[in-house]
Amino acid sequence: LDEAMSHYHESYDVAARVFGTTDHPELAKILHHIGGIHQRENDWQEAMRCYKTAARILQATLGKDDPAIATTLVCIGNLHYLSNNLDQAMNYYNEALRINRLAYGTKHADVIPTMKSIAIIHVKKGSFDEAIGVFTQVLQIKLSEVGRSHPEVASAHKRLGNVYWQKGEKAAAEIHY
Repeated sequence: LDEAMSHYHESYDVAARVFGTTDHPELAKILHHIGGIHQRENDWQEAMRCYKTAARILQATLGKDDPAIATTLVCIGNLHYLSNNLDQAMNYYNEALRINRLAYGTKHADVIPTMKSIAIIHVKKGSFDEAIGVFTQVLQIKLSEVGRSHPEVASAHKRLGNVYWQKGEKAAAEIHY
């Protein structure tokens, strides 16, 4: 990771000189990757700083509804989730989902990962009905995308079954297993 970090910093310096500014989408993408390395090294504070700076640059240069911003918002949400700051994580995930739905529609595969993150937070907070609603939407998208006989559909059923099981609804859980 040290070598990767070195290359990203060099790339950032070159791009800043070429573009004549540090407020350019390309530099935001580099910061996003640097943040990812910090996150993998468990330096969450520095990762957060990189992700937030990247999000600010992307919003200023591409507008607040560009899907590139959603990717960075999910990373910020993930850091909040890892820190057990579930409400903040949910705020970032919801904003990322809003942006991705604007860009891709409500039934596109690119909205699924964020929806799953939202559902997981609902489960962690004990909001099982909300989690079931979100996981049901994920299942419907998967069914329309790949059909019934696909491992991703089986995985979506398993998630639903797990939530019903945690909720204490064993019969409903068995339907999905």
